[in-house]
Amino acid sequence: MKPNPSLTSNPVPAKWLSFSGARVELRTGKVEIGQGIGIALKQIAADELCVPVDCVDLVAGDTHLTPDELWTSASISVEIGGGAVRTIAADVRERFRVAAARRLNTSPDAVVIRNGVFETDGVGGVSYGDLVADVDLTVPVDTSIAPLPPVHHRAVGQPVPRDDLPAKLNGAGFIHDIALDGMLHARVILPPRPGCTLENCDEAFLRALPGVRDVVRDGSFLAITSEREEWAIRAAEKAEDLVSWQGPKLPLFSPVADLLDRYDASPEPVLTEGGSDGGDVVLRLTRPFLAHASVGLVCALAEFKDERLTVWSQSQGVFPLGVAIARTLDLSAHAVRVIHAPGAGCYGHNGADDVALEAALIARAVQRPVRLVWTRAQEIQAAPAGPAMQVTLTAGTDTNGRIDRWSHKINGFTHLTRPGWGDGVNLASAWAVASPQEPSQTADPGQVPFGGAGCRNAPPIYDVPAQVDYALIKERSFRTSALRALGAHLNVFAIESMMDELAERTGADPLAYRLDHLTDPRAIAVLKRVADMAGWPPAPSDGTTGRGLGFARYKNSAAYCAVICDLALDERVTVTSAWAAVDAGQVINPDGVRNQIEGGILQSISWTLHEELRWTESGFDAPDWEAYPVLGFDEIPSLEVDLMDAQDAPPLGVGECATGPTAAALGNAIKQALGVRIVDMPLTPDKIAQAFV
Repeated sequence: MKPNPSLTSNPVPAKWLSFSGARVELRTGKVEIGQGIGIALKQIAADELCVPVDCVDLVAGDTHLTPDELWTSASISVEIGGGAVRTIAADVRERFRVAAARRLNTSPDAVVIRNGVFETDGVGGVSYGDLVADVDLTVPVDTSIAPLPPVHHRAVGQPVPRDDLPAKLNGAGFIHDIALDGMLHARVILPPRPGCTLENCDEAFLRALPGVRDVVRDGSFLAITSEREEWAIRAAEKAEDLVSWQGPKLPLFSPVADLLDRYDASPEPVLTEGGSDGGDVVLRLTRPFLAHASVGLVCALAEFKDERLTVWSQSQGVFPLGVAIARTLDLSAHAVRVIHAPGAGCYGHNGADDVALEAALIARAVQRPVRLVWTRAQEIQAAPAGPAMQVTLTAGTDTNGRIDRWSHKINGFTHLTRPGWGDGVNLASAWAVASPQEPSQTADPGQVPFGGAGCRNAPPIYDVPAQVDYALIKERSFRTSALRALGAHLNVFAIESMMDELAERTGADPLAYRLDHLTDPRAIAVLKRVADMAGWPPAPSDGTTGRGLGFARYKNSAAYCAVICDLALDERVTVTSAWAAVDAGQVINPDGVRNQIEGGILQSISWTLHEELRWTESGFDAPDWEAYPVLGFDEIPSLEVDLMDAQDAPPLGVGECATGPTAAALGNAIKQALGVRIVDMPLTPDKIAQAFV
């Protein structure tokens, strides 16, 4: 078994667990971004410690209190973070069992635990809290202690309700609801694109604007503060028109393939297993830039007091963020505390880290607590975008119709510029201050441990000889970074499009063709299950409806997901029904997993059919929802999700597993309906019409 990186970095149980009376405090570096990780980790800990779930209190993402688990990303929070909690809790349980045996004058084997109380033959009764002084939790974890088998689980596998939702539904659970004593409201005036410097700024005029308390300028970083938020909003709107920026312009808008051709990028091999370029079928597929476009705006609070900085942030990586903030402000790492507070989930790298640094810069300058919120235009245009990509996929078959050639070539901008990647500081305002930091060099980590970035899911899961190459564009005129599923969105779309094309070419049913190229029994079972759910095969289309299939195992190591979509075509493309079968191994909270799959399907529908972040020479050009439309409530299809029974298998990450299969099912449904394949996302009616010209 591979070492658990969370345990390798944080081997001391005292960092994870503490006890007081009947209460258990569980501390984790994994944070809540809407995926339900908090309740899942509490369920795991409760079962291993043999205590009720409601006796477990969770502290998550605090650089002064919790384990450093880097980021909440890559669908590894249950696999890695949950695995660490299970191992720690199992070891701690047995340490306390030994201490209880000494207290009860019996052997450890004679001690049973019921609801957090250690007993022997119904006699005695000491709790974790009673035994705290007898157990040393500073001794590193013994990973050889076996967790309890699933038959003993009481919470794991149950749809335990999320305990964070009542506060969020009643106006007290989000970062936006935090109010610090003496807090000022701030707004920033951001450059229109990377590389711009502040050319003209009349600071005296800005200070004279109604409601402005402070104007904070540090190099090309510019912000204002006010006592009231509405005053800050009005002043920032006026300030936007009073400053000017200078810097290199972006290329003119063009199709993605033409844009990518402008940049040099050398292909690097990702996989070489006998594939070749000599296939008969060639597909060139593209994805545009995509925005995170969360409904809730990014927010941060900061307080600088006694030369120490406290930041409240919705970041997915409070520890790397804290290091980046400390470097930018020239503070020691110990002088910076970053505390996670839930915001609008983004599943990737949006503006949450940027706004945290900006709040910190302002708080130190004005010596008052500060609350900073970005505008809608900044949220869409200034945050890192999901990168534009292109895949060229070539494949061929032998005389029996089996795939014997497969070449997958990727070209695109980087998916990884989070704080903590590389040696630089990956925060936009850190590059703008008078003493700027340098960003990290552009790179991709390859397939392990996170399953790649732009090349994520490019190696096919099918039993085919394959060659995969990735040409990463290292130039950063466009600011891009991680967006849910990273390269898997386009790579799975491409692979599954090719599987349908080859099935059609050989006269095979698309489902049967996939099954013929698989030997993994779990993959086969998922495909057969979704086919049963939807009633495969589809009826012949009359051109107004279509049905498509998509399948992948996320990162080829996490959850298996097969999706079938039905759609209707008239003046727009509408998904009417979607079915998903998922093998996620042991499911900690089935309600949480279903929510993840349903949300992933809906987001992928929105990306694949609607979303495109366009640009001008001045920068990304989408100041509002009209310029960047997303899936509407009236477009939500009927959804059915089935979780395969695999409770004896290890848990597998599910948060991003539906993205690629859903996109692929949509592309294949359009092809089944109309007989033409649309290869450039978004799959709009205009592109469908152009395919017939």
